[in-house]
Amino acid sequence: MIQDVGLADRRMAECLRGGVCSDDAATSTPTATTVPREPPVPAPPKDRLGRGPDYWQHLAQQWAARLQQPIQERDRLQLMYNYTRHLASYTRDVFDRGRIHTDIARLEKAISEAEGQIKEAETMLRTTLPLEARRLGANPAWLKPPEMTQP
Repeated sequence: MIQDVGLADRRMAECLRGGVCSDDAATSTPTATTVPREPPVPAPPKDRLGRGPDYWQHLAQQWAARLQQPIQERDRLQLMYNYTRHLASYTRDVFDRGRIHTDIARLEKAISEAEGQIKEAETMLRTTLPLEARRLGANPAWLKPPEMTQP
């Protein structure tokens, strides 16, 4: 009986060491079998705050979308401005000309605001985001859309 307990303890110890875990473990000679292990999967790249490429690509895409909206708005306003200026040159009525010039001033202000938004988004995409990424240890290539980073 005491031998059985010792045998069970050896089997348990062999099993815990990573050896063979069977009833034959005590009777067989211990082998130095090494189970080929797969190399550990490298952790996905991250910046100093633990954010990966997906975060930076999403941020760049948001700013790219924020850039496209004011560009389209500015183009639309510019067409309206050009048409209104053309209309003003052919209008003879003083009252209508005054109203048209008010519209022109409003359009000029709106175009100026759109250009300010465009400048802000361009600065963010071309200067601020790359500097912030570098400062936080992120790869600058992460700021590019995924289709541009494929080999």
